[in-house]
Amino acid sequence: MNTSKDEATPSVFQKQFCIHEKLKAENSHWSYAFPVSTVHGNGKHQLHTSLLDDVEFAVYEKTGTHFVLVDFAKDYSSLNDDAKKIIDANPKAKASILAWEKEKFRWVD
Repeated sequence: MNTSKDEATPSVFQKQFCIHEKLKAENSHWSYAFPVSTVHGNGKHQLHTSLLDDVEFAVYEKTGTHFVLVDFAKDYSSLNDDAKKIIDANPKAKASILAWEKEKFRWVD
């Protein structure tokens, strides 16, 4: 295969999302993974909410014996596509996120 220098530049290839890089870049408190426990039942996904400094959400997906972080964000629109698919499949989770987004504007002085 013959590729020119222009074809190999990062602008041509879309950079793949890496949760490890995002955790580090944002100095985030979210855990990358945590073990599945009996308290999780048969759940395939987890939605965690942090209310510490600002409302923030983390979406986890069950992978074997652990829940692994898919993405985290302060609002729905900032989540990656994989996290949005998980949230979209659960209307109650999506309604919860959207309600917190609406509510957080009341916290601003």
